[in-house]
Amino acid sequence: MLRIICLSTFLVLFTQNALAQGSSNQYGAEASGYIGTLLPNQIAGVSEILPVWGLRYSHPVSFGFVEAGVRDSHAKGVVWDVVSLDLRFDMNTVDGFTNIFYLGADMNAYKPTFRGDRIWTAGGHFGSGLLMKVANSFWIRTDIGLAVSPGTSLFLNIGIALRTPAGGG
Repeated sequence: MLRIICLSTFLVLFTQNALAQGSSNQYGAEASGYIGTLLPNQIAGVSEILPVWGLRYSHPVSFGFVEAGVRDSHAKGVVWDVVSLDLRFDMNTVDGFTNIFYLGADMNAYKPTFRGDRIWTAGGHFGSGLLMKVANSFWIRTDIGLAVSPGTSLFLNIGIALRTPAGGG
């Protein structure tokens, strides 16, 4: 797992210039909401696939976006809450489609089925996705990502994103 994280960090940091060449950073701040699925692995007391929902706010910086988000699930006897902070890199490939790549840190608070109190752990994640333009400021966003600690978990999300023009957010 450490090898995957190191490789992902290397790729994100050293492909920054290549990604920046493909993006025009024509958008400002972004707010999005999503629903999805969390597939946990090797997490004691969390063995079922969980439905999740979440919110994100992205702020443009010189190299991409800084993204803050929350994710939540209260299902199948498990409570799962996550606060995250990401660095996101966009790459415009075709008009109306933007590939996204991100790497970030998480603070997890979860209550497995066998405990009465929450367990707090720090972790990390990386992922990619696609933003698809519906109207000027209205986009559809899909994500797939891998989170580590506690255990590992795969998350799949789809939602809407509202993007402001550059200089407008």
